[in-house]
Amino acid sequence: MARLPSSILDYIAAQQNRHKLRNMTHILALPIRDSYATETSELQNETEEEIVEFLEKSRDQVKALETEKHLNFLSMFLTPDKPLSDKFTGLDASRSWMLYWAANAIRVLGGELSEEQKKGIPLTLETFKEDGVFGGGSGQNAHAASTYAAFLALADSDDEDSWGRLIDPQEVLKHNLKLKSPDGGFASNMGGETDVRGTYCRLVVASLTNTLTKELTEGVIEYIASCQSYEGGFGGSPGNEAHAGYTYCALAALAILVPIRDMDKYVNVESCLAWLSARQYQPEGGFSGRTNKLVDACYAYWVGASLVLINGAVHAGPSLWDRKQLAQYVLNCCQQSGGGLRDKPGCKADAYHTNYAACGIAMSQYIYFPEGENGLYWQATSCDGADTSICPVNPVYGVPLGVAERMRLYFTLKEENLK
Repeated sequence: MARLPSSILDYIAAQQNRHKLRNMTHILALPIRDSYATETSELQNETEEEIVEFLEKSRDQVKALETEKHLNFLSMFLTPDKPLSDKFTGLDASRSWMLYWAANAIRVLGGELSEEQKKGIPLTLETFKEDGVFGGGSGQNAHAASTYAAFLALADSDDEDSWGRLIDPQEVLKHNLKLKSPDGGFASNMGGETDVRGTYCRLVVASLTNTLTKELTEGVIEYIASCQSYEGGFGGSPGNEAHAGYTYCALAALAILVPIRDMDKYVNVESCLAWLSARQYQPEGGFSGRTNKLVDACYAYWVGASLVLINGAVHAGPSLWDRKQLAQYVLNCCQQSGGGLRDKPGCKADAYHTNYAACGIAMSQYIYFPEGENGLYWQATSCDGADTSICPVNPVYGVPLGVAERMRLYFTLKEENLK
């Protein structure tokens, strides 16, 4: 199993010790300021000061997760007889996403979908279907991201009858092959851009339907590797700036294609770890998505899951980041009083941030161990003092453990029965 050089591990340990603050006064001491002010530095200063106010109130304690409030907030996205207000018009092309965010967050938070919600998900998605896959809403073109969200929402519904009715693996494979690019990546839609997000989304639906053929996967690893930037993280396409969301997509896509322990054969794991480690800020405790950008609760998952995958590749131990400070940022600063989780103080809660912040908490509350060769199977052990009402989440598929595995098994058995 690949291991990082001891010098890198020593560096990480030193950074952790440097920031392991022994009392709140030290935790909340702001760093030395550069006297030359820019819009970026001013926003960073304002954000730090606002977050420090929230952290001071807790005096180094992690606030309890207000689960019932969040479940009530999420339920409005899964109530077919109560349409969303016109404020959501701008998300008309993201309706499959809203189903996934809400259904998944409910399950991650330890809630259960009602029978009405379970049946409502496929009934709604049925109207989004095009060319064997899914668009973001009624009349929308088929898209890799919308299809990914639709598949995961269906997986969360546990409604196997709807899987057989709405998903034809051969149609999915045919559509994916049409969007395969000569460079090895995948376009998100007909005539659309090729990037690592679309590539990850297509690999997920191929994996869930057991259609990861040699033709489909040829050249994909090389394409993913070409997206790694000089910073260590991955951009959306070759030459682009490193971004935590794209870094997650790259690493999770690799985990579908190769054993996690072998990742270092294809990408520079050492530089990726260094870049990911730099995403956790002090005094905030949260993760940022790019260099010189603000912390955001959604990156609790994008960065947290990426670090879980990197840890599986290098076996560096459970403490590649400060789990408690991440939990403090999300739970002390990002829980909205009326329910839902938000980007940061001053922002409004939404389904997107509620889902990914909850998944990020799941990354911090458990230690994950990969099983098998393809990133589908994981074991999770709760950390000391963890809130185990949060369900462990598959760091490759972004759903509670057991959900993706069940859908994959369904289509594998269905294929065998057809032979």
